[in-house]
Amino acid sequence: MMEYYLAMLRFKTAVHFGDASIGNLTDVLPMCHSDTFYSALCSEASSSGLLDQLHKATSSGKVIFSSLLPWYQENQKSEIMLYVPRPSLPHIAKSENEVFDFSEAKESSGERKKIKKQLYVRASDLFSGNQVMAGLPTFGMTSNDIHFNGRTRKPYDLGSYTFVPCAGLYIAIGAADDTDIGWLMRLIYMLGLSGIGGRRSSGYGCFEVLGAEGIDGLQHIEDAFQKLSGNGGDDRAALYKMLVASNAHAQIAMSLLLPTKDETIEASKGYGRMIRRGGFAYSSDMKSPHHTGSVYMMSEGSCFAERLDGRIADVSGGLLPHPVYKYGKGMYLGVKNL
Repeated sequence: MMEYYLAMLRFKTAVHFGDASIGNLTDVLPMCHSDTFYSALCSEASSSGLLDQLHKATSSGKVIFSSLLPWYQENQKSEIMLYVPRPSLPHIAKSENEVFDFSEAKESSGERKKIKKQLYVRASDLFSGNQVMAGLPTFGMTSNDIHFNGRTRKPYDLGSYTFVPCAGLYIAIGAADDTDIGWLMRLIYMLGLSGIGGRRSSGYGCFEVLGAEGIDGLQHIEDAFQKLSGNGGDDRAALYKMLVASNAHAQIAMSLLLPTKDETIEASKGYGRMIRRGGFAYSSDMKSPHHTGSVYMMSEGSCFAERLDGRIADVSGGLLPHPVYKYGKGMYLGVKNL
């Protein structure tokens, strides 16, 4: 049986999580895709001699990850609010016998545009089926910095994102065997020191794992994961109930999904946005970074009638001295009230 855990991350430096769908270095996201997190984890595991163990646990589905998603806390005494991907659902039009008047059509169009722009909803709102799209808090702010390319000897603009002190990202982790949690925690702790995302060599993307008591600071790493419980706060309880609801009629992806050859989007009644994921790979075995192959994946928030396993692909193309893994295993929120 899969047990779920929650790790709360607070970033000590700015981050650069690029938006590959746009392709500009100045465009950044306030979240981190699951494949980016996994690639960074693989790099850390390789340095620690744990890469084979990590790949075996994740490719078999014994360990699964969500993408890194926003959390927010107004003050130290208030509940930590957890945000999940907004479900990607088609607009259901009125029947032919029903007619929109102009004001109703204008209002409906405006509401659809607002909902489309909002990337996240609170976990408790999604679980309860609350249709009111409350405004999102300010998780952080973007800025553009000028950097210098030593190879071309030209300056360029690079976007970055800085979280406010009361916000950060969390990751949900599923583990079929709790013996995997110890070495996995150590990897994530080390990853926080080296950073995640772009521009790590410049100090970007460093984080600390918060303790179970909120945002009072980093506790011992063995206590830094908090097991999800139905007795937790509203959002933690809602998140837990949706994670274990494997039989719900709608399954919302919390991670990027790369279906296996036997899994089809049509058969699972899937609906969502497909995004292109590529990038560069670099290790001590290589003289310079190399461009990896690209794959198209279903984005977070995509909806399915059942939980697809997904897969981890090697995008090295056989041209690099080692495999380059692209994480596409599925983690889902089961919802009845869509």
